[in-house]
Amino acid sequence: MRIAFLSLFEAYPPASGAAYVTYNCARLTPCTALLVQLADREAVEQLANLTIVSLRQQASSRLKKLAYMPLTISRMRKEVAKFRPGYVVLEGASWAVYLALIALVLRKTLPKVKIIYHAHNVEYLLRQEQSNPFVTALTKWAERYILTTCDRSFAVSEDDRQRFFGLYGVLPSLLPNGVDCSAYLVPASEIDVVRERFGITDEAILFMGLYGYPPNTEAIRFLADQVMPALHHQRPNLRLVVTGGGPPVSPPWLINTGVISRRDLNAVICACRLGVAPIFRGSGTRLKILEYMAAGLPVVSTRKGAEGLNLDADKNVLYAETAAEFQRALLRLLCDSSLSKNLSLQAATLVRSNFDWPPLLRHFASELESL
Repeated sequence: MRIAFLSLFEAYPPASGAAYVTYNCARLTPCTALLVQLADREAVEQLANLTIVSLRQQASSRLKKLAYMPLTISRMRKEVAKFRPGYVVLEGASWAVYLALIALVLRKTLPKVKIIYHAHNVEYLLRQEQSNPFVTALTKWAERYILTTCDRSFAVSEDDRQRFFGLYGVLPSLLPNGVDCSAYLVPASEIDVVRERFGITDEAILFMGLYGYPPNTEAIRFLADQVMPALHHQRPNLRLVVTGGGPPVSPPWLINTGVISRRDLNAVICACRLGVAPIFRGSGTRLKILEYMAAGLPVVSTRKGAEGLNLDADKNVLYAETAAEFQRALLRLLCDSSLSKNLSLQAATLVRSNFDWPPLLRHFASELESL
């Protein structure tokens, strides 16, 4: 079985949640796989059963990307044709209009190939929050076209499945976001290295995510402005660790690692004491929460942040919505070691049972074979 994954962003090496999802789907699928991605380089790399073809990104702005899209699609189609897959997976973490154009070309030029849409979120709902009415309407048209044209579509949560059905009358299959649980068995020596490198204390609170993504920007500012100052006053050893960039301020309790390698990031996760996800908008599921739990970190999140994961309050996660609630929840975990331990054990068990990539992707491959 041969599968080609098409990504209009750089999935390898992964530097964001969307990239990590796409990379792991391509790397861990139990098939011979091709990943064609747009990147800052031209390269062909081989990783076990995965071939990665990087095509140089021709433009950065949306208008220029649209102008170059015919060339981009032509180059991607040629790589797919050479690989001769039975299935092409469109990774839905880019503007749906681009993906709709790719789906149209593939359907016309490679009619025997099954086209699969892997929707990382309901993009129309995101555009409603972030974009002008024209872009929002165009996104809705494109998302509808993809879902009704592809041979099979997959959503990352039951919530998103129902949203797609309500918007477009299409009920996708389910491919939950997952984690490679084996990646968090990090040697103690590597954890000690990142602790010393970044100054991570034994009371470090972690927030993961690219600062430029609006829900993450909002979350980091919420933590920096409303949650951390009072907490740090009570517990001077407390630190907030942010990855993927942070606010243009440098209080003594903020550790901004910047964008770091995946190996270093896994060590940073394991070095921290708690994970937080004060997310107030968006769709899809938050990979950061699964990564916290896989590494054994107790988690405090908004209900929106944990949406689609079916996490039980006080068993898998502590829920908080306001700054005062986040402060109380974090202090509970810092002061009550029994609660902290039980929460992390229950969460880690849940992730291993329901969100480990290998079994998820075996089920994904069997669904494709049924086509």
